[in-house]
Amino acid sequence: MLIDTFGRPLRRLRISVTTKCRYKCLFCHREGSLSPSSEPRLDDLVFIAKAFLEHEVRRVKLTGGEPLEREDISDIVEHLKDMGFEHISMTTNGFRLPQHVETLAKRGLDTLAVSIPSLKASRYKAITGFDYLSEVLKGLDLAVDLGLEVKVNYVVLKGLNDDEYKDFINLARDRGVVLRIIELQPLGMAMLNYERLHDDLTTIINYINSQGKILRYRRDMNLRPLYEVDGAVVEVVSPTHNPYFCKACTTMRLTPDLKLKPCLMRNDNVVDIAEIVGKRDYKELTKAIELANLRRVPFWR
Repeated sequence: MLIDTFGRPLRRLRISVTTKCRYKCLFCHREGSLSPSSEPRLDDLVFIAKAFLEHEVRRVKLTGGEPLEREDISDIVEHLKDMGFEHISMTTNGFRLPQHVETLAKRGLDTLAVSIPSLKASRYKAITGFDYLSEVLKGLDLAVDLGLEVKVNYVVLKGLNDDEYKDFINLARDRGVVLRIIELQPLGMAMLNYERLHDDLTTIINYINSQGKILRYRRDMNLRPLYEVDGAVVEVVSPTHNPYFCKACTTMRLTPDLKLKPCLMRNDNVVDIAEIVGKRDYKELTKAIELANLRRVPFWR
């Protein structure tokens, strides 16, 4: 296992499998990628993933863009599962879930995180650009019925959806999913309106503390607090200006144009592995991963 210079183990790999996404979400950070249009090949992903496995990375998350825009996304899941990854998760906007979720479950997907910025159709369209809320909720229910671990990502936007947290808590309770209440980060699309839309979650956290109880801090996930509120499990993701969040980071990112990205918030310390992967130079790939790990430095500290 790789340990960075701050004593943090590398346990997780986030793979951005495409830049494609039909949505235009106001909060999208594109995993910090600057690549305008790219999509790694399946065999390249398998080659890279093998090297991370040998460094004892056992958990992988597929992100984008929108992962379900790839027609071979279920093949990617199956290959990663067959290679030996213990836990495979995916973040999605959910629009194509009804068509894909059953196959994904059969191929080995363990956890699904569905981004839903509002439970009101008009607001959902204003935030994402599309009137797809009913289709997303349909896919969410199918995922629950199939026995997947399902999480709902609710990014709080001041003046747009910050009054919906009780509705989201009810959704989580009624559907038996985990609710993630997420603070907006100053990155990507959000940079354009960050000052206007950022909410520090104080009101919501005060409500949660008054109505619920803390279950534990997720030490494996940036020390995120996990609550039980009105029968729902609620996770609070508050990274901005939070040194404790960065202190417990165990993640490396792979961008769609084959760069290792040690930190979501930075682009000045990435390691380009495209040429190494093209040559199938496994020894150099291992060195590149070790270098990227040494560049893992807490952003908020």
